[in-house]
Amino acid sequence: MEVVNETAGKTIVSGAKKADTLFSRAKGLLFTKTPSDLVLVSPREGVKESSIHMVGMNYPIDVIWADKDGVVVDVQKGVAPSPILKPWKWRVFRPAKPAAYVVECGSARVDGVSVGDKLRFNSSV
Repeated sequence: MEVVNETAGKTIVSGAKKADTLFSRAKGLLFTKTPSDLVLVSPREGVKESSIHMVGMNYPIDVIWADKDGVVVDVQKGVAPSPILKPWKWRVFRPAKPAAYVVECGSARVDGVSVGDKLRFNSSV
């Protein structure tokens, strides 16, 4: 899947995996060894609980949350992994506003993506 920032006229990620089932969303990028990209698609529109965690991750990611229309509602850069054996350091990351899409960018960086930008998802989101 390709994610394009239509506002900036630039591709953010290409070749991202799509997670649109309960299992694929729960698994996310857990335990992947090399940085990769993923688009999580919520089954419900406008869910503030489009949260992510970093337990079991091996690399930092940049995260973009977008609403059902593809408008960016939050961006967090350099979200660090949580040490699996230190639960007191585990964190949950939530968007500032309800979101329908979560773009986890492990191999790409989201420089130039801002709240209010319009995203386009190519390849049947």
